Amino acid sequence: GDSFVLLPVMTQNPSRMRDWEPDSPIDLQNRSIDIVFFGEITSRRRYMTEGTGPYLEAHPDQKVVIRKSHNLIGNANSYKDAKVCLLMHSYKSTSGGEYHRYSEFGPFG
Repeated sequence: GDSFVLLPVMTQNPSRMRDWEPDSPIDLQNRSIDIVFFGEITSRRRYMTEGTGPYLEAHPDQKVVIRKSHNLIGNANSYKDAKVCLLMHSYKSTSGGEYHRYSEFGPFG
């Protein structure tokens, strides 16, 4: 019919983290960070930081990293060691999205 799906594609090549990409990803069971998110902690993202405390109290053996950071080496090392890399964007806001992050953390597995 007349329906369609718009799939936005935005790559960042080469990635600004290319110098720190691993030759091969670390196996998930050998990664120490359970969830990582780097970005501006806006009002719509604040619930992630507010929920981290209760989550870690219930799961003391977990490690969650959620913060604003522009330290590329530190971010790359966290992506290497993370089981889940979060990407958060709202369709309610008028901005370009965060799709370029896929090309940043994709090579880390």
